[in-house]
Amino acid sequence: MKLTTLAAAIALCLPATISNAKAHNPVSVLAVRNDLFYFRVDRALRGALVEVYSSSGELIFSDTVRHNKMLIDFFENNEDDYTIKIKSKCSEVNYLYTKFDPAGIDAFKPIVKQIQ
Repeated sequence: MKLTTLAAAIALCLPATISNAKAHNPVSVLAVRNDLFYFRVDRALRGALVEVYSSSGELIFSDTVRHNKMLIDFFENNEDDYTIKIKSKCSEVNYLYTKFDPAGIDAFKPIVKQIQ
């Protein structure tokens, strides 16, 4: 009886543990507005490499994550699709940042999607 109860308890807890492990993302986007991409990383990603590429594959920006939060400024860059890669030894997170200025309006919200 004790073995059956233990097996039932493990079976009930196992799916919750698996679903929480899949849902965790080491990078959180805090804000995207006015040509700024502001994000936070887990402590495990400190020292990770951040690279920004244009749609033509040209490296625009490269730096290391020194703190938990980081800001990338796209003000000087032209309208384009940019790929933001946050790479560490054990993981890589990619975002697609689309900068556009419809009708010359400065206050807009760029499009950001996480890609795999």
